[in-house]
Amino acid sequence: MIENYVAGGLGVGLSVAVPKNAQSPKVRALPLPEFSPVLIGALWRRKMSPLLAAFLDEAKARARELM
Repeated sequence: MIENYVAGGLGVGLSVAVPKNAQSPKVRALPLPEFSPVLIGALWRRKMSPLLAAFLDEAKARARELM
């Protein structure tokens, strides 16, 4: 969404580079090589619902695809 705003002329933005994702020709990437990889976690307080379990399964599968 940030890339769409920037491409539309609505200012500057900071986002992450997603492997295998094409970048709009209307934006310019400025790599920041000294940043560590981003880690994403999930936390819940009650019993895991089937919906949450399905979401976590999909998130893990997508992460494996990006590696």
